[in-house]
Amino acid sequence: WSKLVSKPVTFVAVEESTPQSNWLRGLGFARRYVEEKEESTTIFPTKKPSVNWGGVALGSVTFSGVQHLIRAIHPDVRKNLGGKYFPEYWASVKSIPRSFNDGDSWTVNYVAHGAQGSVNTFIWARNDPACQNVQFGNNKAYWKCKGRQTTFAFASSVCFEACPLLSEAAFGNLGSGYGRNGYGDIIITTAVGSGISVAEDAIYAKYILKVRETNPRKANILMIFLNPTRSVANLMSFTYPWRGPVPR
Repeated sequence: WSKLVSKPVTFVAVEESTPQSNWLRGLGFARRYVEEKEESTTIFPTKKPSVNWGGVALGSVTFSGVQHLIRAIHPDVRKNLGGKYFPEYWASVKSIPRSFNDGDSWTVNYVAHGAQGSVNTFIWARNDPACQNVQFGNNKAYWKCKGRQTTFAFASSVCFEACPLLSEAAFGNLGSGYGRNGYGDIIITTAVGSGISVAEDAIYAKYILKVRETNPRKANILMIFLNPTRSVANLMSFTYPWRGPVPR
């Protein structure tokens, strides 16, 4: 008994809940005081990882540059590279809201532009740590992440049409020097691109992920053919095309 009494006693005190502490806790400043042997330690919440903006910029600029290099093959684009930059650029930008249809074929508008939008959603997805472990399905977390990805796809589409440097209005002056420009591309790219990305997420979660558990090499091949826009997004970020949503 005398030995038990002689041992030091450790007290743990927890901060009382007061209106002020509840208010601070609501703002994320919750803290706990632990006093042990007259030594106190303050514990703060761990900061959530932020979006990798450098990775977003790298993938987006690379993808946009590749697309405009492909456009440069068109003789009308090369023919309109000369002239006064700002007047022709501004004339191209002003032509966008005048029409929904830009005169392109169904394949260009709905397949090519849809794929473009989906690639941009995956460029964002691979650089958003908060969404890399979110499982596909009808749940709030997945659709919240898909909303952020779609927002980025919309911004990327607007920039592809009208940004001062790498855009159809600036590079070749689409809508001014040749052809027509229209806001339909922005809407179609965003909406169809988001749909394609959801379909690829479903294929990955329901099929490819199961194959990866038993045959990783086969899963890598399936990624390229069944998740093509995700694979392109990976290539634009200078990584393996078969990389899935979670870094491996």
